[in-house]
This record gives sequence, C-alpha cells and structure tokens, in this order.
Amino acid sequence: MGCLSPVVIMDFDYEINGQILLLPIFGDGPGSIILDHIKVDIIFQLEEYERKNKKYYKIVNTGLTMSPKLIKFDLKNLFHGDKALGDNVLKVLNENWEEVFADVKSGYEEAFGQIFASIFSRLLEKISISELFGE
Repeated sequence: MGCLSPVVIMDFDYEINGQILLLPIFGDGPGSIILDHIKVDIIFQLEEYERKNKKYYKIVNTGLTMSPKLIKFDLKNLFHGDKALGDNVLKVLNENWEEVFADVKSGYEEAFGQIFASIFSRLLEKISISELFGE
C-alpha cells in the first residue's frame, strides 16, 4: 500500500550533544522537522488464524519505506542560544538534508512501521476476513 502526503510536521523537544555531518552540535529546546511531499510505501505480511469459528488476519511482518522530496529542520536554542552559530549549522543541515536523513531513515521507517502496524492490527482484530471481503 502506498500513500503520498503533501507535508508531515513533527514537533518535539530535543536535547543533543554530538555530531551531525561531522559538525559538533549541542543544545536543547523545541524543534520541528518538516517532510515535504513524502511518499510512504508499506507492506504488511499477514497470517490467517481462527477465533470463535471465524477467520481473521494478523500482521506477522511490516516493511515501510519513506521517500520525502525535501526535509526542513528547525532546532531552537542550538549552542545554548548562539544565534549566528545555530543558524549556520541549520543552514548546513537543511542544504544537506538527504545525507542527514540517510543517517536516521531506518529508525524513522521502523518507528512509523510500528505505528501503522498497531493501528491496522486493531482493525484486523475486530473484522473477520469474511466481513472484510464481503464473503
């Protein structure tokens, strides 16, 4: 199954002390990541089981891939408020978003895959195969 979303916005509080793209980076505060025109493909591997004389599906494996056209990072209070340094590092991150995303992509895909699998599992637990396909 695939979907295309014009924008996904993730707002969060962050705390960082490390490196991104070999640049030292530290700070804490509010942040956001904007994923523009993101394509998500998800595959659920299903297994059939029986409950109360009805057949149901359950998810046994999930695969998800994410392909954004653009990512924008915004981290407030980088370098404990050094605006010039923070703005310069954000500029580098935003200009090199593909490399940054490559470092975290597998974690994002796993997390989003678990979220979608959890939602779909709740549906599959309630609707039998015959109800799902009108048999």
